[in-house]
Amino acid sequence: MALPRSTLARYSTRMEDYRTSRLVLRRWKDTDREAFAQLNADPEVMEHFPGVMDRAASDALVERFEAHFAEHGFGPWAIEVHGGESFIGCVGLVHVGFAASFTPAVELTWRLARRSWGHGYASEAARAVCRFAFAELRLPALVSFTVPANQRSRAVMARLGMTHDPRDDFDHPRFAEGHPLRRHVLYRLSATSWAKGITVREERASDVDAIHRVEAAAFPTDAEAKLVDELRRSGALTLSLVADVAGEVVGHIAFSPISVDSEAGRVVGVGLAPMAVLPAQQRRGIGARLIEEGLARLRAAGHRFCVVLGHPDYYPRHGFVRADARGLRWEVPGHGDSFFVHELAPGALDGAAGVVRYRPEFDEV
Repeated sequence: MALPRSTLARYSTRMEDYRTSRLVLRRWKDTDREAFAQLNADPEVMEHFPGVMDRAASDALVERFEAHFAEHGFGPWAIEVHGGESFIGCVGLVHVGFAASFTPAVELTWRLARRSWGHGYASEAARAVCRFAFAELRLPALVSFTVPANQRSRAVMARLGMTHDPRDDFDHPRFAEGHPLRRHVLYRLSATSWAKGITVREERASDVDAIHRVEAAAFPTDAEAKLVDELRRSGALTLSLVADVAGEVVGHIAFSPISVDSEAGRVVGVGLAPMAVLPAQQRRGIGARLIEEGLARLRAAGHRFCVVLGHPDYYPRHGFVRADARGLRWEVPGHGDSFFVHELAPGALDGAAGVVRYRPEFDEV
């Protein structure tokens, strides 16, 4: 759906900073320019663009981003990692600057340094921008486009729920006829589709049976399903979220209190367990949405840190680090490579080294 320019002019709500479980989306700093220039000079990053940029061209692009903010209240934000790298790339919204069958329109765009690929950062940042676009700006739709060979970006678009109709593919007017980058594929995402997609919300009394079914279906036995029932019965669910698709509960995540026996005394945190997604709904990013929303809510509620026992290739993508590196160990030995912690506030783990103990309900699992 093309957007009339008069309609686009209304959308000026500002997003200065936006935090996800691992990232900060923020306005640009002068110190970002050197790192952005290095990113734009990387041939692999720029493989599907007209070519690498020198420092002057890269700085000029930042100036265009800032001008877009000044005119519209939004644009591409700089991305940094919580407690880590101060700049890894950019993500945001821009008005499409050329005439095509789908314009006027707002484009969702991103560009990340190569060292930050493969961690799910692009999807995490782009989801945050989609939420802002639809919940705050009230945009009716977004588009993204790239060359057919750019499978990395196309995979991100698909994970966001964007759809591709080959009839929408177009020749980019800024490339000459015959140029290998002239042909582009177009992906669309409407506010209606976003709203009808995955909704993450707190559990309701009417969800109890559905949560039990999800947990039982996702694991070899019903032990995890029974664990959630027992935690709920004991009033020990710090936070219980479900993923809802078209009114059906397809995923669930539970957080409950944990304690650390440290030299400074008893320290209280939160444990993530269990998390489950129906097998037929897996590999859609539902687990990631549950984790991101859960950590964001815990952080907002003032909780200090969260631990999890899980797959070593999965949880580090969501900001978890090995717990033993922060002086924490599970009371059951032999799990150092799969026991992780996420600090929800700076300095929250200072002086918290020691043995992590879960609720007694976990003893039955």
